[in-house]
Amino acid sequence: MALKQLPLGNQFFAEIRAEDLFYVDKTEYIYNLLKNSKNNYFLSRPRRFGTTLLLTTIEELFSGNRKPFEGLWIDSSDYAFPKRPVIYLSLSMEADTPKILCNNILFKLREIAAEENLAIAGDSPGAYFIGLINALYDKYKVKSGFNPEVAILIDNYDAPVTRNMDNLAVAKANNKILQDFFATLKDEDVAPCIRFTLVTGVTRYGLPSMDSGLNHLNDISLEPEYNGICGFSADDFDALFADRMEEVLPELIKTGWLEPSATQQDLKAEILRWYNGYNWGGETRMLNPISILNFFQRRHFEKYWIHTGRPAHLTPLIKEKPEDFFEPGLKSCLSRELRNSELEGLQVAPFLFHTGYLTLAKTTLVKKINPLTNEEESDISYSFKLPNYEVSSDYNLDWLEVIFNIGLSHVFSDRRVLLEKAILARDVKTVEDIFTSFFSAVTSIQRPNDEKAFHSLLRMSLFGMRFYDQSELLGTIGGFDICFELRKQILVIIELKYSQDLFKLKPKDEERILANLAAKKFLEEERDNIFAKLSKNKLDIRKTYRIVSEGRENNLSEAEINKLLIQAAKALPRADIEQALAIEARYKFSEEEIDKASREANPDLDIAQKALDSLLSKDYHGQLKRMGREIINLGLGVYDYGSEVKAAFGPK
Repeated sequence: MALKQLPLGNQFFAEIRAEDLFYVDKTEYIYNLLKNSKNNYFLSRPRRFGTTLLLTTIEELFSGNRKPFEGLWIDSSDYAFPKRPVIYLSLSMEADTPKILCNNILFKLREIAAEENLAIAGDSPGAYFIGLINALYDKYKVKSGFNPEVAILIDNYDAPVTRNMDNLAVAKANNKILQDFFATLKDEDVAPCIRFTLVTGVTRYGLPSMDSGLNHLNDISLEPEYNGICGFSADDFDALFADRMEEVLPELIKTGWLEPSATQQDLKAEILRWYNGYNWGGETRMLNPISILNFFQRRHFEKYWIHTGRPAHLTPLIKEKPEDFFEPGLKSCLSRELRNSELEGLQVAPFLFHTGYLTLAKTTLVKKINPLTNEEESDISYSFKLPNYEVSSDYNLDWLEVIFNIGLSHVFSDRRVLLEKAILARDVKTVEDIFTSFFSAVTSIQRPNDEKAFHSLLRMSLFGMRFYDQSELLGTIGGFDICFELRKQILVIIELKYSQDLFKLKPKDEERILANLAAKKFLEEERDNIFAKLSKNKLDIRKTYRIVSEGRENNLSEAEINKLLIQAAKALPRADIEQALAIEARYKFSEEEIDKASREANPDLDIAQKALDSLLSKDYHGQLKRMGREIINLGLGVYDYGSEVKAAFGPK
């Protein structure tokens, strides 16, 4: 049986069903919305995630035409398919000036009025909107077979604002127009005429009226039961794409995307790595719909959503707040911050979450005492992560281009070749030079000030060179920061430490380490000589003279006198003893012995080796043994705000 064609470029439910195109059933979610006592909703989702298809499905549902829904979930439910008037309005329109925005809203509303043969008075979008709602209600109140209460469906509500974020004056002016327009939905004369409202958009930044004029809307954006209202779940994927997987697999093997021995499970894992991972509060993670459809249509991996869903003002925001982009997954915010709708002072984490660059990692209930009321208050803290490879690769490349101020293609390509050769040749100096070239390109204002930021900086540099971090794959092992594959035969493990004193110990720490080394390694006779010398150098002349002179007067031997000097030395302050031992140790032991003692005294310096040992001994995923990889342990220490990199190679 031939597979249904994919509805690429078509987001209109009626057309998709009439042409028998591929469709993922979302009618159970819609049924739950309609049966809920709260009938006014707001839903935030990134661009190209299916909100238009959702709204056109609801629009068709209210037409009362049951035929397009045959075979879908709602067809076998108790839903009666009542007819009601609908106002469907997309605000994805030209809005370069407030006047253009007003004219375009009026044009769309007048089109609806003309289709319904209604004459509406009003020169402003808000006044015309009120007149249209009332006129539709009056028209269908006397029409047989109709429920006259109007359904309001508004898509891309924030587009006139978010598309003008590079011109804040226009964005604010458009925002004021939209605020007045949406305030009509709460007008006392209009509210009784409305049965159902669903407003969709990307961010909450574009419309302060969400907290004023539209505060009657029930925000379901992060409600767990509506997590899957847009996009494809893993269950959807297994049920609907199995046949397509069977067709695509041989082609991807033939073109070299997958190994010759790859199975459908391997293909599924790669698809999930590229396009899965989104979450808006539910238990499951969702696949990006536009990317999945394009992948099966074009039959190769590509960053499909990024090419069409990327927010235009991402690059200016990176330039404005580069430090906030070092490690987005480390960011978190409270629910009130996530709902913030101010146009100025955008917070990076909420912006990236709403636009699809971040997704929810976890939610935590936070309780604290309000200092003004002295009462306990609760809020939800949201933490985020990059959802998948499609997003993380583009995010990192965007950030790299801004932060390093370099052209990406040839620079990263050249440095990849050099780094690969250096690792294979154990060329520490070249490895150091390559990473130093990246870190030194970061301006003093943008430089990170902690280990996590350097970790992010290094990961992004590796992304730019197309070395893909596998810490997710081997993350349960723990103990190391980054690992990546080199030529599919070698696993490179990187341990990153940020410390200005990592390789240069403080004098007191160095003396202590050397003293301990001397205490362990020196023979008893050597230690005694050091203590005797210490007495002569550190004890004041009177005490030393008394020990020596009284010893001779009592006919003590030189050995017995030395014994008294040694006993006296041990009573000196510990710092004096350690200093004396350290001085002798420095002359006695080689640099290798001293370095080994330093690492034994400071486990952080040797953590990469421990991570490697753990990896080899546990090998939780069976990846290393199965692939027969050679292991290289690459330990990196970065300090002094990125001006230097130290590299050391471990065993093969």
